[in-house]
Amino acid sequence: TSLGEIERGGPEQMIYVTADASHLAAGSYSATLYITSNGGNALVAVKLQVGAGRGQSQSLLNVTPSTLSFGTVGAGTQSTHTVVVANLGTRSLHWNAAVANASWLNLDASAGTIPPGGLPQMIHVTVDTTNLTAQLYSATVQIDSNGGSAPVRVTVAVAGPSQTPGPGTPPTLVVPPPPAKLVVTPRQLTFSNVLQ
Repeated sequence: TSLGEIERGGPEQMIYVTADASHLAAGSYSATLYITSNGGNALVAVKLQVGAGRGQSQSLLNVTPSTLSFGTVGAGTQSTHTVVVANLGTRSLHWNAAVANASWLNLDASAGTIPPGGLPQMIHVTVDTTNLTAQLYSATVQIDSNGGSAPVRVTVAVAGPSQTPGPGTPPTLVVPPPPAKLVVTPRQLTFSNVLQ
């Protein structure tokens, strides 16, 4: 994908970046992805290490981001962010994800398999503040696999109920929504132990 449009409050969009070492000699390579938008610009550094011949076959878990901050969410609402699970190894990756002691946090996927060179898989992480009081909450999404483990820390601040102005109260100033802001993660991609 080379372009897209995200509505205000809409879910993240993914750009799948594939490294093809079939015509490369052994060695180190680098490149830069330039991402431009009406909400700012970003650079993503790409590094590729190509190995000669056949190396040791293994799975390698890669999870981004390592933290999810939902910011401040109103009481009685839901908000969703995305965690990306990838396999940087040369064997199939079998992963599972779980959340402990946080009934307000839900995952739309809890397990999967990614073949070597396969596309990453997404976990949509949803915060539901329906039964939460106004305070800061945190939890951990634990992702385990045959290629390593990775915790993802999740935080959300729940706002108290808004107050409805009574009769005779002067109208409040309506503040326009903030302008679009580009957020890119991760800011560096590393492909290691890729065979020719």
